[in-house]
Amino acid sequence: MTETVTSETDKSQVPEVQSGIASARSAWPAAAACVCLCALSAVLLQAYGLLHWQIISHNYSSLQDPMKHDLFRLLGYLEVYHLTALLSVAFGIWAFWGRPRWMRWVCLPFSLLSLAMLIVVM
Repeated sequence: MTETVTSETDKSQVPEVQSGIASARSAWPAAAACVCLCALSAVLLQAYGLLHWQIISHNYSSLQDPMKHDLFRLLGYLEVYHLTALLSVAFGIWAFWGRPRWMRWVCLPFSLLSLAMLIVVM
């Protein structure tokens, strides 16, 4: 009889393993990061295009060498839009693993747009 009581006590003291913990991850932080990084990538790409095509291309012959050097350095810094677009795609993929499930459909267009910006070469 002692064994029965001990085995029942042992069973009640053992915590049950929850199998749904990994699937209950929230997609909200990843979705917010995906949308914000996509917007940042779009702004950086627009600034890059403006500097490259409207300022440097149209005024290249009239710019002095120190100014050209500074503008090309700034142009190099603006190429960080590739990194922000890549991070947006990564966070979009991360949002696909979380809940709520509808969040993946919100992040999908932003991820695809970021992927398109990642592929753009100016």
